[in-house]
Amino acid sequence: MLSNILLDTNIIIDMSRGYKPAVDFINSLDQRNICLLTYFELLNGARNKRQFDGIVEDSSKYKIYGFSRKIEQIALDMFVKYKLTHGMGIIDSFVAASTVGNNLKLATKNRKHFDFIKGLKVYDPY
Repeated sequence: MLSNILLDTNIIIDMSRGYKPAVDFINSLDQRNICLLTYFELLNGARNKRQFDGIVEDSSKYKIYGFSRKIEQIALDMFVKYKLTHGMGIIDSFVAASTVGNNLKLATKNRKHFDFIKGLKVYDPY
């Protein structure tokens, strides 16, 4: 079983679509960890009440990392450092900060959004 992994939104979306490698990967985790903004992204992507309610119901399966002053400062520092040089977005800065600030590895299929961040461990899950 894998541990200390923070899941990016794209991994959870793949799982919700039944993509077997994503399902297998998530099922191999000791704990399912996500950033609070990942949860918001999932809710925001719901196309109807059934999907929205399903996401809310499934949230109990995840440890959702909120924001401390430390995480907020890491996110701000990353955003300031990488916005103009690498086009870093606000949500990605918080996902990366949640990963670094909680000593986790980030599982994502969007490596180009994160590979340039010093100190961030990026994990390719499948």
